[in-house]
Amino acid sequence: MNILNTTIVHILTNTNLLKENTMSSSSTINISMFGASGVGKSSLLAGMYHKMSLNDSCGVNLRCDNPNQKIFLDYKVRNLKGASSTLDNSGGIEGTNAAKEFRFNLSATPSNQSKLSINFRDIPGAWVNDETKRDTLHNYLNESQVVMLAIHTPALMDMKGKNNEKFNQVSAIQWFLKEQNFSKPILILLVPIKCESYIETEDKRRKLQEAILLSYKELIQDLQSKPNVAIAITPIETMGNMHFEGWNQDEDKYYRVNNNAYSPRHIEQPLFYALNFALNYYLTNQRSRWVRVLDKSLPFLNFDSNFKKAIVKLANHIKTREDGFLLLQGDHLLINQGI
Repeated sequence: MNILNTTIVHILTNTNLLKENTMSSSSTINISMFGASGVGKSSLLAGMYHKMSLNDSCGVNLRCDNPNQKIFLDYKVRNLKGASSTLDNSGGIEGTNAAKEFRFNLSATPSNQSKLSINFRDIPGAWVNDETKRDTLHNYLNESQVVMLAIHTPALMDMKGKNNEKFNQVSAIQWFLKEQNFSKPILILLVPIKCESYIETEDKRRKLQEAILLSYKELIQDLQSKPNVAIAITPIETMGNMHFEGWNQDEDKYYRVNNNAYSPRHIEQPLFYALNFALNYYLTNQRSRWVRVLDKSLPFLNFDSNFKKAIVKLANHIKTREDGFLLLQGDHLLINQGI
């Protein structure tokens, strides 16, 4: 008992030193942007970045400190705005040919030192069918804590899904994800994009959910037996002002609604999910063993209190059962786990 008391006294007298040490190094969360070529992964990333820069109510600050990456993302956002001012959506973001990484620093407030780095990997869709990239793709997915799978919604929904396999490469992508071990916690987001024409009413939202559950049934069933995997459906309106018009051979065409400007809807939701999961993952897995033990046994030391509060704020923003959103499994891996 004397040894225990001495240990506690030593801990209490060195609390500030412990807190300083926990802030001295930065952990990394890898988020892979996955999907077939040309479905809109880059548009999703740029849109989330833009929306996050305008949102100060979610409890966290996500900052891009690399000036070249910031310039690149701002350029992509300008392209999105320019694309949404034309009827055929031409001039949009071109598909990438090489993997790109975008690193952000995550902190509770702009004034806090960042102790968590968020690394977005924009994986080229062409890698899905490139045998020379198979091992690299497997490694990227294996290193990921979050996978955002972008789904081309018009290809999924129009003409009873006639273009779904061609545009979304459903079979190949499901195979890659099923091949992963997923021994550590991971969040997989099924992100239908370009949903403007498919989530206007409750009936349309229900039909979209049913189509996703059917198209990705093999993957979802395989992951249901894995308690370390959280899965959610998070539909977004990439442009907000552009509705699907039809196909011109293999090109999807859109029309502008009432001359409205670029105004994406729900595009922040995949990011809110990812950040909530990232904070929970950091608190549970990436802090030192001593800090985790002390935080649980001596909660008055108040380690990472700002991140814990941010988890609650993000949880209050996340849509799990409304507007076409659906958290399929893994509640215990996000939402309020950090409290």
